[in-house]
Amino acid sequence: MDRIDIDAMLDRAEYDHPFWYPFAVDIPANSQNTQQLTISSDADFLCQYITGRYTTLDVAGADAGVCGLSLQIIDMGFSVPLIDALANCALFLSPGRQRTSTVAGDPSHQLFFPIELDHVFLSQSTIELRYANNQATENRLELLFMGRKLRRKFQQAPINQQ
Repeated sequence: MDRIDIDAMLDRAEYDHPFWYPFAVDIPANSQNTQQLTISSDADFLCQYITGRYTTLDVAGADAGVCGLSLQIIDMGFSVPLIDALANCALFLSPGRQRTSTVAGDPSHQLFFPIELDHVFLSQSTIELRYANNQATENRLELLFMGRKLRRKFQQAPINQQ
């Protein structure tokens, strides 16, 4: 099986400027869908961190405090799932809850705890995001992939023959 040698790839790359890929979606009640983020064609993207937040609305739009959103992330350039199956967002975006309350001064506790990712997405590839909402009300999911663009000093990704 051919495998991409990421270390060799990074050795042959020029680190360019910081770059972000934002993703936001309103997920209807009791639904599941898939969307893709396209990596720009001018450079590969070294994703160093991911962070996000979500709402926890349930019956009649009340804030239940329970995350009903799940997410799976797949690198379609390498056909590699970064999260193997739909995982509850509270498990890895914690404490990304965007609290919705009618109480004045009620904090939402949106703390910034990015997750280290260190994954290279090839230029012109896509990040597939599969998501689901098992709550009775529409909820919102927002993600931010943070890293650096990599300009290749070579034409093709180095491959190890195994």
